[in-house]
Amino acid sequence: MAGKAAPKPKKAPAKRKPAAKAKPKRKAPAKKKAPTKRGVGKPTKYRAEWPDKAREMAKQGLVDKDIAYNFGIHATTMVRLKREHPELEQAINEGRRVANQKVESALFKRAVGFQAEEVTTKIIKLQDDDGNEVQREVEVTKKTKQVAPDTGACMCWLKNRDPQNWRDRHDVNLSTETPLQVEDVTNIEDAQRAYRELIESTKES
Repeated sequence: MAGKAAPKPKKAPAKRKPAAKAKPKRKAPAKKKAPTKRGVGKPTKYRAEWPDKAREMAKQGLVDKDIAYNFGIHATTMVRLKREHPELEQAINEGRRVANQKVESALFKRAVGFQAEEVTTKIIKLQDDDGNEVQREVEVTKKTKQVAPDTGACMCWLKNRDPQNWRDRHDVNLSTETPLQVEDVTNIEDAQRAYRELIESTKES
């Protein structure tokens, strides 16, 4: 009996190598855009109507900074425009003089006193026999009131109009031969008297 050949050993299945993971592709770095050069800003467009508007605003007491704000420009631009356009600066100065004259006139009236009309309004209700309101009458009373001079306004006027005589002086003498001298102008009666004399001399001249 013929013997059977011994069976050949079975080959172990070859181990498969795990598939290599695909490496993520690196994105190329974005090219940086060259910085654009900023050009010079557009010059402020000057408008022909600005001098008239600036004059009216200056009459109301607005300063250059306020006027520039209303024009929508910077204060430094206003300085440049006044230099480039003399008519603008002249208009502002004209309006400013009008405002100063108004303040000067009001200060003068407070210093010397003035008369003012005082108006009083009174509503009178009229009723019938049953107590029902039938109509209303308005009673207006006018009375002239004398406003006394204001000493503070007197001193302000004198210090600015006659500073040689009415400024707050402090005369200090450091010499050893004479004592220290300090003089203050604070006498209200003297201020009022001198102011009346100043006004009279102005009228005479």
